[in-house]
Amino acid sequence: MVTSYTETRTCNCTNASLMGTTIAMQYNTGPVVNRVVGAAPELPPAGGASPGWDIDLSGNTIRIDFLPLGTNYGIGAHFTFSNIYPLLAGCPLAFISGISVITNKPAVPFDVADAASFTAHSVTVSIVPAGGIQDWCQGDYILVKLNFAC
Repeated sequence: MVTSYTETRTCNCTNASLMGTTIAMQYNTGPVVNRVVGAAPELPPAGGASPGWDIDLSGNTIRIDFLPLGTNYGIGAHFTFSNIYPLLAGCPLAFISGISVITNKPAVPFDVADAASFTAHSVTVSIVPAGGIQDWCQGDYILVKLNFAC
């Protein structure tokens, strides 16, 4: 007698990770920097004559830490993270299904969380109000948590 057996595997892509993937990062319209997500900051200090930020990517977060000296960022200043294809072994490629944004910067006069947007494979974080400027100082940060789905 032969018994037939079918296994159905259910993927829970909420457990997908960016670790080991390559993410494209860009400040405004500057050069695109591709980095493999690992255990250290992926984009070391950058941003003009003096260092402006560290960017660290992890399993499901993007963290932007602003460094000394405090800097005024002008109209339209933003970070774009693209080519985001989270992985989970044995499952199809995951995609971004939602984001949450936390910052230690007061929401007045500019709410960073409301200014962030996403697509299935990219995130844009605006760091200034429309038509204005914003100061970011040492110790200020933006943390974007990515939610994944299959």
